[in-house]
Formats: sequence, C-alpha cells, structure tokens
Amino acid sequence: MKRTVLFLLLSIAVTTSLYSQVQMRGTITTLDNDKTTPVEFANIVLYSATDTTKMIAGTVSDLKGNYLFENLEIGRYYLVISYLGYKTLSQQMRVVMPSSGDFLKRDFTLEQDAQMLSEVTIEGQLRHQYIDKASYTFTSKDVKSARYSKDLLQKLPELMIDAQSQNIKTLKGGSLLILINGVASTDNDLKLLPPDKVLRVEYYDFPPARYAGAGAVANIITRSLNDGYGGGVDLSHAVSTGFGNDNAYFGYNRGRNQFKVEYHLSYRDYRKRESENLYSYFLNDEARESSYLKKNKFGYTTHTVGLKYTNQLIDDYIFQVTLKPNFETRFEDGTSDITNTFGNQTTSNKGTNESNTTILSPVADIYYWKALPNQSEISANIVGTMFRTSVEENAYEYLQLSQEQTLKDEMKLENRKQSLIGEMAYTKKLGRTA
Repeated sequence: MKRTVLFLLLSIAVTTSLYSQVQMRGTITTLDNDKTTPVEFANIVLYSATDTTKMIAGTVSDLKGNYLFENLEIGRYYLVISYLGYKTLSQQMRVVMPSSGDFLKRDFTLEQDAQMLSEVTIEGQLRHQYIDKASYTFTSKDVKSARYSKDLLQKLPELMIDAQSQNIKTLKGGSLLILINGVASTDNDLKLLPPDKVLRVEYYDFPPARYAGAGAVANIITRSLNDGYGGGVDLSHAVSTGFGNDNAYFGYNRGRNQFKVEYHLSYRDYRKRESENLYSYFLNDEARESSYLKKNKFGYTTHTVGLKYTNQLIDDYIFQVTLKPNFETRFEDGTSDITNTFGNQTTSNKGTNESNTTILSPVADIYYWKALPNQSEISANIVGTMFRTSVEENAYEYLQLSQEQTLKDEMKLENRKQSLIGEMAYTKKLGRTA
C-alpha cells in the first residue's frame, strides 16, 4: 500500500513538472500606412518579474515576424521587445497554461518612432555576436552605395576582395564558402542579388560540421526576391598577348522559382615563350650537364558553365538543382637547342616537343532543405561528378649534324573517374545560442 501511494505521488510530481513548462509563440507586427506588416529580427527578451536585471530567455523574430519560446516556467515575467526605428515595448506579463492547444499564443504590435527614424544616423554595419557566429546588418547608406551584394560582403572586417582574382577572401588567407540562404553560391550569384534584398550576413570563423572543409563561411540571408530578370557581362583582356577572362551571367525570378545561367571563358595563347634550363648531375662518377634553350607556344581554354534551378520559400524550404558541364583544353608546341656535356665530350642536339590535353569534368548537384517544427530542420544533398582526361605528349631529340635520333618519348594517357556522394542531416537547436 505504501509503495502504491509513493508511486502515485511521484507520478503526480513528474506530471506537474512536465506540464508546468509552456511553449509561447506569436508574431511581432507594426502598422505601416494602416497596413499590418511583420517586424523582422526584433529582439524579444523575458526578465524575471522580481529581478529585472536577470534575463530568463531571449529570441529574435524571423522574416515573418514570428517568435518562439520553449520550456517556459509558469509565472510572472517582465517582457521587453526592441528594434531600431521602433519604440521599445515593455510590460509585465504572466505565463499560464494554455486554455486550449499545446502552446500559449501572444502577439505584440510595435509603434514606429518617427523621431528616431528622422534624426538617428548610424555609420558602419551593425554586429551581433553569438556563440557560433557573428551576424551583420547594413545601413541604408551601405545598401545605396553597393552595386550588388558582393560589395556589402567586403564591409565585413574579416573579409576583403582579392585584387587579382576579384573574389572575396578572408583576411587570414583561408578558403571562404559563400552561401545564400544556406545554399552554396558563386560570384555571379552575388552579382545577381540586389543589395536591398540582403537582410543580414552570418559569418562563421569556425564553420558548422557540414561545412568543415571550408576555412570560413559567409551565409547571406535575403528577403523574398521580386519577379523579373537581370544579367551582365564582364570582359578582361590583355593587349600585347593572348589573354582573356570573360564572364556572362543571367538570372530570372518568378514567385518561388529562380533560373540562372552563367558562363566563364578563360583562355591563354602565348606564341613566343622562351626559357633556359640547366641540369647538372653525376652518372657512374661522371659529371654531366645538359643545357636547354626552349622556344615554344603554350595555351589553354577553360569553359565553365553553370545552370541552376531553385524553388524556395524563405524560412520554409529550398530545392535546388545545379548542372556544371565544364570543359578544358591545353596545348604546348616547341623546339629546343640542347647542349650536352658528358665528361670531356660535348654534343649539340635539337629537340621538339608537343602536348595536347582535354579535360571534361561535369558536375550535377541536387540539394533540399526543409524547416521542421520545434527549431529543427532536415537537409539532403546528392552530388554526382565525372572526370575524364585525355593527354598525348611527344618529345624527340636529334644530333644536329647527323640527325640521328637520340631520344623518343611518346605518351598517351586516358583517365576516367566517376563518383556519387550523398548526405542527409537533421539539426535541432537546443537552448539559447545568443
């Protein structure tokens, strides 16, 4: 009998403990020209009602103004909601058990602060530091002066633009992975993204596990894109020699669907290359030396193509298919004046060499991400690659006087590789990271 009573008491205690924790959610909005609109990234903080210096929980509203508190104890709190350009909302509130459903719903409306909007000017970007990342937002001046979102990235103190390649890189010199809404992106994607669509940039010095191969990660969070299209062409050529880096890109957006095409052509064509090489060595205790005076032609052409289709609803899901049918050719053709000194004997030789290389390396990438309830998410990624190389190299050497062949080196190389890599990840946030 005593055991039964004890068991019932423990059951009641456990049940009371479980149901004394409440999930509270709601929406932060404002009135803009008599129209209700969400307030994005408002700070919502709960303090102890008896000690307002003690923070109990904190969160930030999402792109739709929604916020969520999990595992709140029943009781009284002091609520503070703040965001730049709005009057801070402060009030006492009581968290109680929901009368229906499994969560407590509380919506709040912020009032715009006209005086702050008209008089306050903030220079530079705003930085919010979290345990795992730094989050940057930008002023209206930054946005207006940027040609495209790439110009905003270089305002981060950790990043800079490489003068030679014109790509964004870290000050520490490590590799940088750029994401747009969590999806790997190219330099052309940054050019197609209007600066006024950038909400914030999340910068990871120590990337999450799934991006562990990168030295750092910059994730650009955007607003919903407008319907329309855009594109551009970049040309870079040398005057005195065969050199070119040409780039073209085009993007079309309609609703949740985005389609992008990009093409990069890089070529080199050097017709008068001269070099001198000297090889000294011993063979059978005999000193030997070979001097090569080379004149050759050298060049390559690289075609980098990108086709990308994206279907996304921000903060809900992303589906993306990317195809990259990349192709490259290389050539070299030249002659050599060769002087061989083997011991006390010196001979003059003539050499010819030619090389042709073809590389085909297409890539197919399928990515899916979905937000789940209770601050969790799931993602899946499948990448298929193929690598085909064909190399043909021929080198010959002849005695100049007799034309007797002293060297014949012919090589043909064929390389074939395929790979298919899949990854699936489930993520859930536990507790606060702010």
